[in-house]
Amino acid sequence: MVARLDGVMITVIAYLRGQVISRAEGVVTVDVGGVGYAVNVCTHDTSGMQHDVEVVLWIHSHYSQDSLKLYGFSRQLDRDFFVYLLELPAVGPKLAQAILTRLTISQLAAAIGGGDELVLKSVPGIGHKKAQTLMIELSVRKDQLLLLAAAGRMEPAAGSSRAAPPAAAEQDSAGGGLVRSGVGPAVCEDVRSALVNLGITPADAVAAIHAVTTGGQDAAGERMDFEDVFKHALRRLQNVSR
Repeated sequence: MVARLDGVMITVIAYLRGQVISRAEGVVTVDVGGVGYAVNVCTHDTSGMQHDVEVVLWIHSHYSQDSLKLYGFSRQLDRDFFVYLLELPAVGPKLAQAILTRLTISQLAAAIGGGDELVLKSVPGIGHKKAQTLMIELSVRKDQLLLLAAAGRMEPAAGSSRAAPPAAAEQDSAGGGLVRSGVGPAVCEDVRSALVNLGITPADAVAAIHAVTTGGQDAAGERMDFEDVFKHALRRLQNVSR
């Protein structure tokens, strides 16, 4: 994939697979085919990034004026969460990393749903005024946050192949379950779109998906595909309408 920046064609990196050749505060350099890429990383992702260890990092390329910085994450879902935060007017890369390091997607979604500013204030760099601004901005885009939280609950347990990039990860042939990072958000969005096409309001569709993936009695378990989520969400909506 390529993009144009100030008239110059550049490659957009989706992920990097290579060996760590150096590590500093918040930055690792990854050797990919003899080329070293400096990648900004969150502190909770650096524990396993020792020298000469192979890593897979999902990348967000951040452009500002004439500079380009790479931000890497061990899960595609974390990368998607990071990009979601960057789309908020009051959030830049540094604050987005701080939020991602301190809070899970579900914790942030719960805080927004409950109007709990204290959760946001627990993040370094967020004071009272900033917390109020973020509460408003996040509330406006709460549906997308809930879909990300739902996708997180659909991911397989740690130790699976969820960190593998698309070219290397495959679906479980026996159960058709989700076995790779990043499938969850796409499935949630596809289910939301399908429900809306049936005449269900976007808010009700998101609420149903969120309820199904919280692990309640309607949930099909951790490893759900489109059909599982759609079926249980539709059943829940039908029950509510009766």
